Amino acid sequence: MISILPIGTSRDIGDSAYLIQADGTSVLLDAGVHPRREGLESLPNYDLIKNVDIEAIMVSHCHLDHLGSLPVALRYFPHARVMMTNASAALAPVLLDHSVRVMERIRDEEGIADYPLYSRTDVEALTYIFQGLQTDRSFPIYSELTKGADFQARFYDAGHILGAAGIYLETPSGSIFYTGDTTAHEQDIVPKAEYPESEVDVLITECTMGADETAEYRTRRNEKVRLAGEITTVIN
Repeated sequence: MISILPIGTSRDIGDSAYLIQADGTSVLLDAGVHPRREGLESLPNYDLIKNVDIEAIMVSHCHLDHLGSLPVALRYFPHARVMMTNASAALAPVLLDHSVRVMERIRDEEGIADYPLYSRTDVEALTYIFQGLQTDRSFPIYSELTKGADFQARFYDAGHILGAAGIYLETPSGSIFYTGDTTAHEQDIVPKAEYPESEVDVLITECTMGADETAEYRTRRNEKVRLAGEITTVIN
């Protein structure tokens, strides 16, 4: 049997984090922070699963709503392996270190005592466990903590940002594909997404603009013009 539990926000752009359990093995997909909440309120509800033995934390990409609480997650699950693409493994320490700097500034300017949620020392201490993996081959997730079933996993290029990947899990109970943020068309420097060719039993997908009736009428060209206008306003 496959069980899926969102422990972060699942109806908003927010603190992405999904507990996947199948055949005695547990995996956490993403460990984000909510961009519109501050302090402890920005975190997924790790207390909800604090007694679960997590075999691996798999990170889809390095935007903070998918990555930003990883050091906190590792306090709860210190034996979990951390898996991401090679590019993400290079980017993640930089993004997390910068996040600490921003949290320190917000603490000083707004007096939020919870900040920073982790320190630069924490980031430096944990980055050695990041496993960078290629996107063109499968790899095993061995169930060493719980003696459950081993999984086969694979990262698929997500076409979103550098290093972004969809996460595919093959379990004895069926297959799971988590798209993360995904882009189906070619971009200037990032190729379009690839998806599993075989049937998938469970699909977890981002639908950020799914409830926005105007989203389908927005074009990349017009959004570039709008962004340039906003930047010009700020500079002026």
